[in-house]
Amino acid sequence: MGTYRFFIEGTLYWENRVVYTGKLEWGGKGQDSIPVKVQRFHSSQTNEYMITDLKACHIKN
Repeated sequence: MGTYRFFIEGTLYWENRVVYTGKLEWGGKGQDSIPVKVQRFHSSQTNEYMITDLKACHIKN
């Protein structure tokens, strides 16, 4: 039980880094949609949006 943060990191062509973060409440009921924030580092115009629309959910068994 509690609040947890998750981080998903991707690297595009070894130079452009993208990090997605979010928080979820563990315990209680599941979450159909968890807000995800994106942060880009060293983005070039060519590959900036290669990874998009990341979605997260918490499915309770």
